Amino acid sequence: MPSTRPTDCGRVCIDGTDITTKKAYQVARLGVAHAPEGRSVFGSLSVEENLLLGFRNQLGADQVASALDEAYRIFPRLGERSGQLAGSLSGGEQRMLSLARVLVNPPKLLIVDELSLGLAPIIVDEVYANLAKVKARGTALLVIEQHVHHALELADQLVILERGRVRYHGPVLGVDDLSAHLLPSGG
Repeated sequence: MPSTRPTDCGRVCIDGTDITTKKAYQVARLGVAHAPEGRSVFGSLSVEENLLLGFRNQLGADQVASALDEAYRIFPRLGERSGQLAGSLSGGEQRMLSLARVLVNPPKLLIVDELSLGLAPIIVDEVYANLAKVKARGTALLVIEQHVHHALELADQLVILERGRVRYHGPVLGVDDLSAHLLPSGG
């Protein structure tokens, strides 16, 4: 299990509630979800079984069927592969599966880490289009992304970090302005 690093300073709040020292399950109950880097699927379970695990817990048994329909509407490829073992899916399909578990019942805040990592460009386009829909429905997004072009299209605010320090925080920049902020310090 990954260890957590204590906070050096500052705090994290959602809807006025300080969550800095709360446990993960407490943060999740407040409406925060995390789609971590990588695939985060149960490889020995089918696509549908992976979805059912999340939906039963999040939504309750009476809403599972409609949640499955929604997941397959968002990512039709998952519907085509519902009986297939998740471990045998392509990397992009596994990423879709992990995102579908979150996107069907959007949280207040969705933290997405390195969304485009290892995905084909067409899949990245599809996934970001779905994130835009989730944002339009009122979910706040925190997108951590090295390939920033798609993320900039969704962003209202931009933070550029370098070695744990903030290099820029403010309105979204155009690609040319962004490049100026990414040049090595002092040059």
